[in-house]
Amino acid sequence: MITLRIKEIAKIKGLPLRVVAAGVGVSPQSLSAYISGRVFPSPAVLEKLANILGVSVAELFAPPAPPSVVCPHCGGAVPLDISTINTNNKEKK
Repeated sequence: MITLRIKEIAKIKGLPLRVVAAGVGVSPQSLSAYISGRVFPSPAVLEKLANILGVSVAELFAPPAPPSVVCPHCGGAVPLDISTINTNNKEKK
């Protein structure tokens, strides 16, 4: 199943999903189906989604960016490796 990054990109851009749906000319239910991967949008709808989100069509398919924080000194993104975080909270003896 192919899932698109519509929800992630809309959040980054500060666009409510209802605004994205209206801008594309689809119902919120249709947009939800695209986001969940239940329905795949037509090429014309993909173009409209990319335009309203301000990205290329290819970016809708790109893997999500890894988590990062902004460096307070240089302003650059510092990637986080969350695979090493211990969520068990138990001390090892």
